[in-house]
Amino acid sequence: MRRRLRGLRHMIQTKDKILIKCHPSNVTWDDYVEDCNLAVNTVDINSDEYSTEEEELARKERSDEKRPENIYSTNSVIKICDKPWRSTRVCNNVCEIIKE
Repeated sequence: MRRRLRGLRHMIQTKDKILIKCHPSNVTWDDYVEDCNLAVNTVDINSDEYSTEEEELARKERSDEKRPENIYSTNSVIKICDKPWRSTRVCNNVCEIIKE
């Protein structure tokens, strides 16, 4: 949860382009930021995740070339699980916004 909140704060401070693109025109910036904070802090809508220091998982990510550069040399692994209710349409829309 703290990682998500730090990420949102960074996006707000840097006026991240994705955050700007998703800002509805009929909502004030302050209300939008408040809603984003609420979403980040609502456990039921965030994906479940777990972290581990398991060397074998880290080694597999390295061999599959799926290991992020900033943690490449560590054994830290974060796994995020999809929520069963997550809509394909919503995921596709988010991907389209990110591509723009």
